[in-house]
Amino acid sequence: MSNNYRYYYVYILKCEDASYFTGVSNDVEERLFEHNVGINPKCYTYLRRPVKVVYTKAFEILQEAIDYGRQLKLLSTREMKAFVNGDFNHEEFQGLNQNGGYYSDLF
Repeated sequence: MSNNYRYYYVYILKCEDASYFTGVSNDVEERLFEHNVGINPKCYTYLRRPVKVVYTKAFEILQEAIDYGRQLKLLSTREMKAFVNGDFNHEEFQGLNQNGGYYSDLF
């Protein structure tokens, strides 16, 4: 493995207003810092600071991380809360093939 080898991370932030933000980065700590400093006033998290990381998942292939992040973004706030809490028996996840089958791709 070379020293330049990187993972790509899908991360979920919980915002001050209890909403969630999903992103992809190769440096989650740096992205968390940037979100909390408020570098981009147009960013979803800008008015919802402070934010904290509540979930990460590593990928070796960037496109796989992007695709996974897109699937997570389909979750409602209630579904996201159950997901980050690991409550996969939650009523939101009972019909795994409903809603286009995307739940089954998250587990």
